[in-house]
Amino acid sequence: MDAAAAEALARHGEAVATVRDYQQRTGALRVVVLIDRGDDEAPLMVDCDDEQAVEITDGDRIVTIPGEADAPNAPSPLPDIRPAPASAIEMDLATGDLQAPFGAIEHLAQTLQALARAFGRRSVATAELATRDPAITITLAARDKEPAVLAAGDYEYTLRQHS
Repeated sequence: MDAAAAEALARHGEAVATVRDYQQRTGALRVVVLIDRGDDEAPLMVDCDDEQAVEITDGDRIVTIPGEADAPNAPSPLPDIRPAPASAIEMDLATGDLQAPFGAIEHLAQTLQALARAFGRRSVATAELATRDPAITITLAARDKEPAVLAAGDYEYTLRQHS
């Protein structure tokens, strides 16, 4: 790991650990969090792939932290996460029909909201999830206290907000 990546890992270790924890617990193909740092600073982007490699974009600096590099911090607490296996999720892009175990998508959306909430302010979290068809993925996007959005192909749906 180069010096810039080591420095970013030291500065953003908790964010890296938290995003990796969510990715590992959900089995997502990719998890991206835009961390709101206030009006005077651009958001920090933390992008984790399915091999736990993390790309951090901090302003105009982009660094990659290898998946085997341990984060120096523990992850922020997240709720219980019950992932749905890709084989249980089916999306028909021609009709927009989504089939998944009862409550699975809503549960993942709620846990994604919890991930965004862990970073505060107006942070946003997204997760790309595999489906039964390896050529089709679905993406969930969430921000605390706002309805989550599900996207697949040309379809985009706002999910109902539950309190």
